Amino acid sequence: MLPDWLSKELPKQKSVDDFVPSIIFNLNKWLQDLCKVREVVSVMTYENAVKYFVTERPSDPEVKKGAILKQHHQQGYYLAQVFLDSYNNVLCQTNGKPYGRQLVARELDEELRDIFGNKDLIIVE
Repeated sequence: MLPDWLSKELPKQKSVDDFVPSIIFNLNKWLQDLCKVREVVSVMTYENAVKYFVTERPSDPEVKKGAILKQHHQQGYYLAQVFLDSYNNVLCQTNGKPYGRQLVARELDEELRDIFGNKDLIIVE
């Protein structure tokens, strides 16, 4: 089952950069609707984020890469890690829940902060 926002006609955008905020907002809303944040960590490191993609990779042959979505949270940063196919679509289990996890990190390590820069979404290949 696709979320409602995927079935609606997309507004005309001037560039990909104009469209990214709405993708992030809608992806975040959909993820929050499907799963609950279960973990709070003091510091999220880039190494731990990448390790998660390696050790928790689903057996689904469509999995080609991962994405990390970051949003400010009252305790630090809300992070969602999901697995993507080669077209950057979020892959879901048979129950509709995305493969991945959500957590709150009180801080991000310097390497992860640098990789995010001023963006809220990174793709890990």
